[in-house]
Amino acid sequence: METEIQVLGSRCRDLHRCDPDGLHGNQQRIWSARPSRKAHMKKLILIGIILAGMTGYTQADANKVIADITSAPVKLQNHIQSEVANAKEYQKNSWAEAKAQWLRLKAKFIKN
Repeated sequence: METEIQVLGSRCRDLHRCDPDGLHGNQQRIWSARPSRKAHMKKLILIGIILAGMTGYTQADANKVIADITSAPVKLQNHIQSEVANAKEYQKNSWAEAKAQWLRLKAKFIKN
């Protein structure tokens, strides 16, 4: 008994041998009519992250943000000054140690 059924625009003569996608032979599926569960979950997670980010953004305090931005140059200047002071202290200690090493080495070779 041969019955013809329409499956995604192709003709199948036998219901039991018919490919559910309507593909025959070497044909391949190019796109799916429905996204996979994995793709669907990725979209939902992305939407959730975007919504959470927008919620956090709307709750920002404008005065605090402005105060942080205006205090940035002062913080930068203080940071640079402290780094310069730390570098000078390190160089002072390093030169003192180098001088002491040089004197010890000199004392080994030159006897008075």
